[in-house]
Amino acid sequence: MLTGIFQEDNFEGVLTANWTRFMDSGKLLAYVLRNVQEHANRLAIISGTKVKAKGVSMTISRFYLNNNGFGIWLEFSVPVGQNKTAEGTMELSLDLKGNLNHVQTIGNVYVP
Repeated sequence: MLTGIFQEDNFEGVLTANWTRFMDSGKLLAYVLRNVQEHANRLAIISGTKVKAKGVSMTISRFYLNNNGFGIWLEFSVPVGQNKTAEGTMELSLDLKGNLNHVQTIGNVYVP
């Protein structure tokens, strides 16, 4: 038996850098938008702060192996109403059959 051959950190880097090659980014974006809307009332409200309008953005900052498949940390910035922007991190679980589940969302809603 050969041990120590799997380089988990490098594997995560490859997945994080190339996720758009094996995940449907349009479906993922729709999922993120729906979940942010559903959980916006659980996010901290930051009033009187000007946030540059970034439009909609999402990036994956972690993509790691777990017992059920993969854990994903997705950073997002999305509008949640007129002059309101939500920014934060969504933790997701991706099983080996390709099913994505929401674990938690943390972040802030910025309002003028």
